[in-house]
Amino acid sequence: MVVRALGKKLTENLSQPIIIENRSGGDTIPGTAAIAQASPDGYTIGVITPPEVIERLNCEINAALKSEEMIELLKKMGLERGGG
Repeated sequence: MVVRALGKKLTENLSQPIIIENRSGGDTIPGTAAIAQASPDGYTIGVITPPEVIERLNCEINAALKSEEMIELLKKMGLERGGG
């Protein structure tokens, strides 16, 4: 909703159409891919809602922390879970 309101104001102030395109699903991957593949002409802006980003990061971090390699690395650094 915030982005749509911003788009409307930008359209009014710039006298240029601002198109808001939602790319939902896939843990923000479709939208992020579209941003990454856009022409580097300065006309594409990406906005990702924080809850989606935080949720994705939490999943990735939790998966990494459960891996044996990460556990060994944390032990070497003295940062393993449960003290130490």
